[in-house]
Amino acid sequence: MAKTVMGLFDNRENAQTAVRDLESAGIVREHIDVRMSEELLSQYGGASSREEDEGFWGSVRRFFGMSEERDIGEGIQGMSPGDALVVVHADDAQADRVAEILDEHGAVDVDERRTGAPETGLRTEAGRATPATRGAAAGGEEERRIPVAEEELRVGKRPASRGGVRIYTRTVERPVEEDVTLRDEKVQVERRPVDRPVSAASEDELFKENTYEVREQTEEPVVEKRARVKEEVRVRKEPRERKETVRDTVRGTDVRVESLSPEEEREFARYESEFQSDWQAKYSRSGLSYEQVLPGYQYGYHLGNDPRYSTSSWPEIESKVQRDWDARGQGPWDRFKDAVRSGWERAHRH
Repeated sequence: MAKTVMGLFDNRENAQTAVRDLESAGIVREHIDVRMSEELLSQYGGASSREEDEGFWGSVRRFFGMSEERDIGEGIQGMSPGDALVVVHADDAQADRVAEILDEHGAVDVDERRTGAPETGLRTEAGRATPATRGAAAGGEEERRIPVAEEELRVGKRPASRGGVRIYTRTVERPVEEDVTLRDEKVQVERRPVDRPVSAASEDELFKENTYEVREQTEEPVVEKRARVKEEVRVRKEPRERKETVRDTVRGTDVRVESLSPEEEREFARYESEFQSDWQAKYSRSGLSYEQVLPGYQYGYHLGNDPRYSTSSWPEIESKVQRDWDARGQGPWDRFKDAVRSGWERAHRH
């Protein structure tokens, strides 16, 4: 079922910032309408405009809590100059997210502005949801869920190199020697006197010319080299187990609850326009939205009403305030200290 979600902003800049975030969240631009207070009053002045867009004006009537018997113009005239009304047509799945975005960007409390009594929550009707103040929950319930997160330490294992050995091999030469026995021959010629008769058959052979050779033999060393494995170098790894204590830090959400009196809330709401101007001058270019810096203003304003700090000067209490702020874990002190000081100074002046 389609819903119409409306948010009232006290300036066009906050409204346009909310519109950009709505588009980033997937809301079609044609489903978003931004009307300034002056534009609404001039448009409602003619009967034809009411007849042509009765659905729109009916939504505006319900947004301002006007009955059918009362003129919706009374509600529009209750808007301050420069106010902007953001109207978003969304389906059921998107309505809650749209309300959250409008709320995060500073949708003002219509009932508080009209009656002076703070009222938080989200007014809903059949088929319509209208954000009225920051931090509101759907269905008109004054409920806000704050997630409390805590980190768990899980220790695992992964392999890592821690050194080892490197082994090189290379070829080297060294002199060796070995004794071997060699045999040499030597021809010896020896003449001995003899006296024997020669037969007639061999006489002719004896007186022929002949040549006789006797060769000497010798032995030479023959070198042959054969490779043999004489030694082995074995390399192995022996696993060993050891116990090691791992120390680290984990983050958790520390929830601290402070009671705020209705009077202090009303007083803070009176000066919120000043805080928004201070944010515009000091933080608008830092990338932090007013909603992100708002806890600093609230904390500083609370300190200014605390008897422990109300009579001291800022230099005297800054170190104590910083320690308390850091313990809260709401962000870096250097980023929020200007907002805290502005809130503290505003409480001092009232």
